[in-house]
Amino acid sequence: MTKKLTAYVGVFFLLTNLFTFSSANAGDKCLKIVAHEWMGEKTVADPARQFAMDETFRTFTTNEGLMRVDNSFNPQPLLAESWEQNSDATEWTFHLRKGVKFHDGSDFDAEDVVWTYKRILDPETLSGSKAILEVFLKDIVAIDSHTVKFISDSPTVEMPLMLKTKHTGIVPSGSTHESLMANPIGTGPYQLIDFKPGNSSDMFIRNDNYWDKSKSLAECLELIPILDPAARVAALTSGQVDLIPVIDPASGFGLKFDSSVNLDIAPGGTVMTMSMWKDTAPYDDIRVRQALKLVVDRQMLVDTAFFGFGEPGNDNPVAPSQSYAYRSDVKQQDCEKAKSLIAEAGYPDGLNIDLNTAEAFPGMVAGAEAYAQMAACGNINVNLIKHPSDTYWDVVWLKEPFLTSSWGFRPPGEAFGIAYISDAKYPETHFYNTEFDAYVKEAAGTVDKTERENLYKKAQELLSEDGGVIVPGFLATVAAMRGECTGYTAEANVVNFYISDFRCEGKN
Repeated sequence: MTKKLTAYVGVFFLLTNLFTFSSANAGDKCLKIVAHEWMGEKTVADPARQFAMDETFRTFTTNEGLMRVDNSFNPQPLLAESWEQNSDATEWTFHLRKGVKFHDGSDFDAEDVVWTYKRILDPETLSGSKAILEVFLKDIVAIDSHTVKFISDSPTVEMPLMLKTKHTGIVPSGSTHESLMANPIGTGPYQLIDFKPGNSSDMFIRNDNYWDKSKSLAECLELIPILDPAARVAALTSGQVDLIPVIDPASGFGLKFDSSVNLDIAPGGTVMTMSMWKDTAPYDDIRVRQALKLVVDRQMLVDTAFFGFGEPGNDNPVAPSQSYAYRSDVKQQDCEKAKSLIAEAGYPDGLNIDLNTAEAFPGMVAGAEAYAQMAACGNINVNLIKHPSDTYWDVVWLKEPFLTSSWGFRPPGEAFGIAYISDAKYPETHFYNTEFDAYVKEAAGTVDKTERENLYKKAQELLSEDGGVIVPGFLATVAAMRGECTGYTAEANVVNFYISDFRCEGKN
């Protein structure tokens, strides 16, 4: 089938699926999944442009990637069955799964992979992964219908891992932002139907042509926004919803003792941050930045604000427990030194600052509250400004000089590239450090594992000691399911969602 027939075949398949869905008892048969973020009128169904967690769930369910990355950061086959490198790791050849079809009935092939990645690299696409991929990716070539070669400027031994980002769900060749918004198409286990920005929920129907016949899929799936933590728990325990993929730590702690709920916990988890603009007063003074980091009792914050779900951090996106962390010990609170630095910076009577936050990610407000209390020991008065969660990422984030944020737990190259290199899509701290950029780029092309990790350690140290990000801890991902449901795996990288194994009695 040629790509030119896609539009015509797509209409037939969509009408067939809609008929099937309308004849089903949607209220009884649909899996009901909770989204804790919802972008409303500004939401997208374009994987290259997605940002918030509702968009991530939507596009991961619709658009599969070449690989799936497990909780140990090992790439696993998905739409690519296997891959190998040339002798110097400058070329990686991926062998694609055969017999896979898009939701509209067209065949998945190498042309779609090339289009997807080149589209992300196109500045006009406005993809958050452009800055990550262009560090190492020189070209993408279709060798034949089911073989793709990725070419880099220098040895890139972690290419399979680096190619998998939240934006790299495969779309049909020729897809545009407008076409994906009008008719989201992928190869995923469920098909998104009747998508419109501003919908009060999203409906998906089973992909009856899904390539993995071992999966037992429900007839339909509904994504429902519930922004209040207590309301999410009430909906789950009353049986109104089946799965909360990411639940706040306080609720997770309470549900540990509820026999009607199944929890799955992924350690590592979300990088919880407080980010300041390094080029804006008072944060342009390194003494202020260091003082703001010294007031944190990191283990206490994890134990109290995160209810023990997680581990302390050292002000960069690599956890101290990782083998390539620049230090394995945890920074200690030093209130007296913080006071001294604040006075030296010109604030002998104390420093007053605003910290913007919202429950835009579960546990964010609790972390901010704990930090504000701790900061007082360093003669720092933190005025906590709490914003509505449904507009936080659009109205506050990247627009205020000191705020809370969260990032999925990523491999170091991707974690540095998405927010901290100078041309990052999301320059949360205005770091803009060319020495840091050079370390990150050199690491991507370093074959020797020890040398590569040493470069990542140098980058971490620069960011930790001079940068504007405070990472007090890494929040474990806690997923909650009804007792009659199984199969969903909590993801250490919270921006990954894989729903094909999730099942509930009477629905799958």
